Amino acid sequence: MVEPGCGSVDFRAFHDALAENGYDGWVIVEQDLFPLASFDQPLPIAQRSRETLRRAGF
Repeated sequence: MVEPGCGSVDFRAFHDALAENGYDGWVIVEQDLFPLASFDQPLPIAQRSRETLRRAGF
């Protein structure tokens, strides 16, 4: 089991655990963004999150 650390998830370890167990289905990641100071913020936050997931192997 992959434990979250300091409020975040070790996505590399999570990806590796899924791969080691032969999982090849979908993975859904939900990111809460509220409260926001501006609705211009979600796109850059989502882009950073997607890059983090890509580097982790997703």
